[in-house]
Amino acid sequence: MWNNDKKIQEEVNLASSISVFAEGLKLEGDVESLSDIRIDGSILGNVISQRKVMIGEKGKITGNIQAQEVCIMGVMTGDINVEGLAKIGATGKYKGKIVSSSIQ
Repeated sequence: MWNNDKKIQEEVNLASSISVFAEGLKLEGDVESLSDIRIDGSILGNVISQRKVMIGEKGKITGNIQAQEVCIMGVMTGDINVEGLAKIGATGKYKGKIVSSSIQ
């Protein structure tokens, strides 16, 4: 019983630590977050996170990103400044400058 309660709590904590911008959402302005961010919508502005920023296949950012890690599977135009890994997936399209300790 205790293991199930612990697993449920871990799932709740994980879900509450990710900000999701769903497909169809259009935002004009800067975004700042202490948690992970997943973008499946469209953002015209800068994105700053103290954790990971992920752009889904349908996601689009026109602006700069500053984060611990970045994973691009959608479209990104702007500069990226990350402390850790900057990953551009097979479906990712990127135009800009990357400053990172590791690029994949």
